[in-house]
Amino acid sequence: MDFRYPNCRNSQMGPDPNGSNNNSNAINHRPQQSNFNGLNAIYGTLCKLYPRQNNPPQITAKKKWWLGGSDPLDFVSVYINKGDPQRNVPSHWHYVSMGFSDLYGDGRIYPKNNDPSKPSGQGYELTFRLLRDDQDVDSFENGISVWSDPPVWPAAVMQQMARWAFNDTRFSVGEAITWHVPLDGSSQSSGVRHLLLVDDEQLPPISTQNGYVQFIQLYGIFIEEVTAVQRWNGREIARLLKSHYQTGGPYLITNMNRRASIFDIIPDARQIVNSGINRDGSNLTGVHVNWCYWNEWNHSGAFSRASQTLKDQNGSQSGVSLPGVEIFLTPEAALSLPMMVTGRLNHGYLFSFVKSTNPRQIISFLSPNNCNNVQANAYTPYVALAIYVQPIFSYNNVLQLFMTIKVKITDYLKRGFLLQVYVSIELQQAMKIAFRELEVSGSTWTLPLPREYAFTDFNMRIVVTANL
Repeated sequence: MDFRYPNCRNSQMGPDPNGSNNNSNAINHRPQQSNFNGLNAIYGTLCKLYPRQNNPPQITAKKKWWLGGSDPLDFVSVYINKGDPQRNVPSHWHYVSMGFSDLYGDGRIYPKNNDPSKPSGQGYELTFRLLRDDQDVDSFENGISVWSDPPVWPAAVMQQMARWAFNDTRFSVGEAITWHVPLDGSSQSSGVRHLLLVDDEQLPPISTQNGYVQFIQLYGIFIEEVTAVQRWNGREIARLLKSHYQTGGPYLITNMNRRASIFDIIPDARQIVNSGINRDGSNLTGVHVNWCYWNEWNHSGAFSRASQTLKDQNGSQSGVSLPGVEIFLTPEAALSLPMMVTGRLNHGYLFSFVKSTNPRQIISFLSPNNCNNVQANAYTPYVALAIYVQPIFSYNNVLQLFMTIKVKITDYLKRGFLLQVYVSIELQQAMKIAFRELEVSGSTWTLPLPREYAFTDFNMRIVVTANL
């Protein structure tokens, strides 16, 4: 990526300390081509928010995606936001991507669309707000505003997310993205290593000739905050983060020097989250894990082959009912078990563990309230289904997966499997008691391994182990 100021006729580069440009003759920062409908619409929105910043710096792709380059975003524009002292909002950089939506409307990247009720391209652009350092002080030289160049790394984060998006990954508000390294790539001591997707406080959705565009803001968060998003939901955690200036404030401004999570800064945050989960349930429908494994099990210790082959309406083989089952999970995966019970099953929702390297290997826990169009039920609580054709797994369409899956029992372990576990109300109660010790562990496993949770009355056990 390259950093540049776009060449705008009759304009001086950069805003003054109040966000205004000293040259009153500066032209509007729009491309000369009249058919760039999507780009014009986004520029028009930004001009309303920053009317005097006619010449924002841009971080551009060295070679555009539609010319064979590796960066999907054409560029990222960067503005100075002076904040709002009355709301305790500090000055910050405001990054806005250009390329998730259809900028050109000519089919070079996305199919042409003239329906404003449909998404423009991906249907959104990303934004990012970064706290300005103390050194980023506006000054004047010869009557012209001079300001330091904004950091480039937020644009690199956006480009990486764009590569995922261009490979069929969908992003939505309320989602947490685990990054696992400091977002800026250099602050190794920083705990800001993950992202929360929120609505941009100052940029509402817009309608363009190429479709609608939503502005989704990225906010840097701690792993403890990721866990809270997973256990409850992202919108509520965002609301909690906005309530304190040290955790982002009203605009959710990322501060790479933030040293504490919301649970260290807001004393009753953990109680608020736990109460919210009990009241609302959790939006998280599953987690990807390094591995998950199951085997037939009888609490007496005798292993046997499946006792019953299930048939569909046409009499075809559709699954195998197991007399009992043992499930093996990694410690990281097992930390989700308390939330699975209190945030999902208790509210009538399913929860799935999906092997990251093979999304055809799925273990789904089902409550009595969501057992339509599935094989597992009170009479056959443990059902193995072979995935004969590889599905595209999405947490949002797992029930559709159950309905459309093809089965071939003889090679289900080789091709991939879906294990359905029916969790009765009685089993939910037993699980809630057994998993209580994991709630104390928080986001880090602290108990000895292996750890076994046996539910012998239900002919099931869960084993937590680092190795198989």
